[in-house]
Amino acid sequence: FHLYYRSTSNTEEADDPDFRLAGTLYCLAAWMEVWGEPATLHSLRKMDVATVALAEGIATVAKTVSTVVLLQYLQVNFPVTAFGLAQMVYAMTYTLFLSWHTWGRLSGPSLAEIDGQTCYLCLIFTLQGCLKHFLTEGDKFVLTALLDNYDQGVYAMGSAYGSMAARVIFKPVEENSRLLWSRLAQEEGANTELFTSYTMIVKAILYIGFIFSFLGVNYTEILLNILAGEKWGNNREAVDVLSAFCVYTAFMAWNGTTEAFVYALANSGSDIGQLSFVHTTVGGVFALSAPLAVGRFGTVGLVAVNCFAMFLRSLFSLYYAAMYFSKRDNQPLMESLARLLSHMFPHLVVASAFVASFFVTRMSLQRMRDTAVIKQLAIGSGDWFKLSLQHIGVGASCGIVALSLAVILEQRFRRELTRIRSGKTD
Repeated sequence: FHLYYRSTSNTEEADDPDFRLAGTLYCLAAWMEVWGEPATLHSLRKMDVATVALAEGIATVAKTVSTVVLLQYLQVNFPVTAFGLAQMVYAMTYTLFLSWHTWGRLSGPSLAEIDGQTCYLCLIFTLQGCLKHFLTEGDKFVLTALLDNYDQGVYAMGSAYGSMAARVIFKPVEENSRLLWSRLAQEEGANTELFTSYTMIVKAILYIGFIFSFLGVNYTEILLNILAGEKWGNNREAVDVLSAFCVYTAFMAWNGTTEAFVYALANSGSDIGQLSFVHTTVGGVFALSAPLAVGRFGTVGLVAVNCFAMFLRSLFSLYYAAMYFSKRDNQPLMESLARLLSHMFPHLVVASAFVASFFVTRMSLQRMRDTAVIKQLAIGSGDWFKLSLQHIGVGASCGIVALSLAVILEQRFRRELTRIRSGKTD
């Protein structure tokens, strides 16, 4: 696709040798990572998640270091190429590490071992994965079509910082949960264990999402001032976009974990077909609503539509889980769904504390802004840091109160989470 785009496009980016070379490097890096997939799948099948995580960690560090070094030498003439080369370093490190770790344990394909049903499911999963990829990247198509370079830059900044939690926290949890639930679904008499692990893990993820969506939203201005400088910290649109991504984090966490359950238990083309139909429907809703939201609310509107799309996908995942447990436990669907939701969501008092924390920290943020304007405090000055620390102290106090209530009221959740982590059974 990249080579075809280069040969047919007349845009300025397509004619820029820096963009062309960087695009080619990213394609080569993707091709190189594909060679490491057999080793990745072998490790995951053996429940050797630690090796995969270690490979990703080492590769990420190598990519970060190489990015900094390469930008020192290429930032004038080939700044984008520097990122392409860094991605190549990531792909090489990741693939070589996993290949070295699994060397001698992987054998070449044998025609006698190829199973037709497995190949069919692989094809279905591949098509569904392509569809999911287009849905995931849908916001970028909207950005290119409807927004100018400035708005695209604001959105990219918010996406880069806002998706950090998804890459660092949620992705490993989703992968490990999918492996755990797939194994439990195949064990006899493990239905209660499967239900408990599912609801407890989703609840833990929702607690993290609540911290971002009710507390983190009021601290993005300080974060941008520290990490990106006064130019971005004083940009109200950038602050609002990053705050919107904090809310999006909660929806993304809920969807990712509940959808991992669907992928863990789906064992037929019909299951994947249903999921593909839902993704297609959600994609249609996104395509229709995104232009309206962007036209009215700008980049924040695009994040809001993404939240709505994640919410719709989560509803199907919950329905799938409710159907599964309804059949296993021989109980009505609505009763199974109500049981799931009651075990999955945080205690009402704790949730109320998080909502109250949002309003308290919002008032604290407004007070910080008003004081900074009245006293004409310079960003980064000692007085500004003191004022920021006071605001952070308010948020920390609210978080401590909410989490303390969770410790007191969610005793069963604490016990089950500890048991899941230790791998013990009652």
